[in-house]
Amino acid sequence: MGLTTSPAGGGATGVASITGGTATGLTALGLRSTGAAFDLTLGTSEVLTAGRTLRFNVGDADRTLTIPVSGTVALLGVGNAFNGAASAPALALTGSPFTGGTATTTKPLFVIEPTGTTSTGWATAGTMFGVNAASGFGGSLISAQVASAERFRVQANGVIQLNGDTAGTLSRRTDVGMIMMHSVGSGNVGVVGIGGPGFLQGISMAVGSALQWTNDSPASSVDVALRRQAAGILDLSATGSTTGAALQFSEQTAPAAPAANSVRIYAVDNGAGKTQLMALFASGAAQQIAIQP
Repeated sequence: MGLTTSPAGGGATGVASITGGTATGLTALGLRSTGAAFDLTLGTSEVLTAGRTLRFNVGDADRTLTIPVSGTVALLGVGNAFNGAASAPALALTGSPFTGGTATTTKPLFVIEPTGTTSTGWATAGTMFGVNAASGFGGSLISAQVASAERFRVQANGVIQLNGDTAGTLSRRTDVGMIMMHSVGSGNVGVVGIGGPGFLQGISMAVGSALQWTNDSPASSVDVALRRQAAGILDLSATGSTTGAALQFSEQTAPAAPAANSVRIYAVDNGAGKTQLMALFASGAAQQIAIQP
């Protein structure tokens, strides 16, 4: 490697010309600023145990390396131990996400995506944060923890788990439009399902499940429950499926007659201060079942 300070191409004396070769034993390299008569010195105080090589790959294009205000840059494989401060996060992506491309080209502003992963499902309106695992990945896409206690997990199959739940707390069926609660396996089976338009719209409950109440919090013993006893039959029970419970009616104005082949049960004042239990049929004729003594 040769260094000269002779004029180059008609330039002023002092222009350095590297003509090839290798220089060893240099303790620092100074680069003169083009805007002022000061140098940027590159050096190291690290104690090396052998000759090391620092290589740059700029992808055959002009690049700019910007050092943050902290004056420290951690390279790949080295942990960042930066602390946040008021109005100064340890890591900030302050740019805007790309929008308006295709589902393939509209990459998120920040993305975790292994090399070679199929990447054709991004929102064309833009994405701030994206995770895209490779096909066959069976782990967690996200795992948020506090002192090793997991609080929130998104599995590769789309199942969401909360507070260390080992089954699925929440998922969507892969075959139909239904949200499952306390799902298991693939997420298509659960305790409660909420169906959308086109598939069992409303709340569905698994066999053996009940709509139940306690006297204070959900962790307490159940004191009344409504459950499916058999096909087409509902059971109202107290502390257990064999312990009965009462159904209470409050007085109301007589309702309109139901549709054909139906009956409505209700309570009404008989006009003399007595409560009547009535059955109203499609014909409009109300029949007394019982009356207050």
